[in-house]
Amino acid sequence: MNENDLLMNILGEVNECISDFQNKIKHINPKVHPLFAFRGEPCIYPTALLPSLFREEKDIKKETYLLDLLSDFGIIENKQDSDLERAISSQHYVALSRLLDISFSALVGIYFACSSDNTESNCSDGVLYVFSFPEYYSPSSQYVQEYYSNLLSEKKYMSIPDNFKVISHANMNPRIIAQKGGFIFFSGDSYHEIDSCYYKKITIRGNQKLKILKTLDTVFNINSSTIYPEKENQRQAIQDKLGDFNSSAFNKPDASSLFEKELSQLIDRFIYEKSYNNLCTDKKWMHRQLRELKNEVSFYVENYRRKLLNEGQKNFLYFDNIKCSSEVDKLKKKFFNKIEFISEEL
Repeated sequence: MNENDLLMNILGEVNECISDFQNKIKHINPKVHPLFAFRGEPCIYPTALLPSLFREEKDIKKETYLLDLLSDFGIIENKQDSDLERAISSQHYVALSRLLDISFSALVGIYFACSSDNTESNCSDGVLYVFSFPEYYSPSSQYVQEYYSNLLSEKKYMSIPDNFKVISHANMNPRIIAQKGGFIFFSGDSYHEIDSCYYKKITIRGNQKLKILKTLDTVFNINSSTIYPEKENQRQAIQDKLGDFNSSAFNKPDASSLFEKELSQLIDRFIYEKSYNNLCTDKKWMHRQLRELKNEVSFYVENYRRKLLNEGQKNFLYFDNIKCSSEVDKLKKKFFNKIEFISEEL
């Protein structure tokens, strides 16, 4: 199977999940227009879809203090930020909140299902959650803002733990924008699982993760530096590229090597285009095309020869015309032989 097919197969499964949701919702209430969202987890956790604040019982009691610390450390510059905005900042900078990250891009969800700093998780099967939410709120919604403020103080009413809220596109910082992110907001002082009617699961095999990540990077430019656009991650991407540095590729080439590369690309491109368009089967036509290619190479080589001779005679008193022509003849012969070889292979 082609590497790219692995990702395409997963996207096919995503499409099936969404179609199933749509068909079911159409029978339940045709007026509902659900919000589809995604979340990737790099391994199968015992307690799935668990917000970080509920992982330790002691953390939930420190929630208000945590939000105050964000202001004290200058992470939140605007003191007038709402409690919900501070919670989003807490999730962003400290990875500790009652919010669960989701994305409105299946590709971003797949990236997180395949990517982990933990080597063990990278080898394990990952999970892509496909959500369908019939109700959701803007992060600017006055209702959600007041709901969270009340939850922190419990002044107005006691929050109902099962009543999670879905917060749609929260374009509040570069990372959330890059991840096309939103959140599931969990209520109460204890964790209550999301009913499975809101999601479907797609398993991503551990032995396919690296290939899928490669396709995400190559085809969709989804990688760590685009998912986490902070400067330190851009720097890491640059350092990774430096690790692949090939000094010979960056040495300043002389004119002859540049010209030789141009001729190689001319022939390689010719073969690629004819092969891609399934034109190599007509041998008679291909032989004619190769003769034209040979004439084209000859034209460029002779033009190159004239330029070399003119430049040499202009700048060097004792320029060796014969040696120069001999080198060009060798180059011409090399590429003529290459074309002849292609012709014989038809």
